[in-house]
Amino acid sequence: MMTLYKISAISGKGLGLVATEDIDDGDVLVQSTLIPLTHQEWDLIDGTTISEYVYTTIEHETKVHYLCLGDAALINHSDCPNISKTILDNNGYYSVLLKASRNIKRGEELCITYTNPDYYNL
Repeated sequence: MMTLYKISAISGKGLGLVATEDIDDGDVLVQSTLIPLTHQEWDLIDGTTISEYVYTTIEHETKVHYLCLGDAALINHSDCPNISKTILDNNGYYSVLLKASRNIKRGEELCITYTNPDYYNL
């Protein structure tokens, strides 16, 4: 898969992903491995630097935390994201797939939304 982005310093955010060329809606950008964390493991890293590289989903009304390995760990938040994320389960081997959710111009930061309205209701 051709890399359509680079890792760059983003003002006020630290590292992030930036488009190196125009990207079409639906293009796959990256797929990164996820390691599921137990509740005990999450409790140990919650609030640490490591927790900044965790994807959290809601499954069966329960929070599930995954440590992300790879470039998908560096994608930043936006209230108007241009990237969609999908958690994939391949027989217990997990990954996150990031795809363009609209056309993206070269030089634009790639962002997802971290917001899940159900997160704080559990």
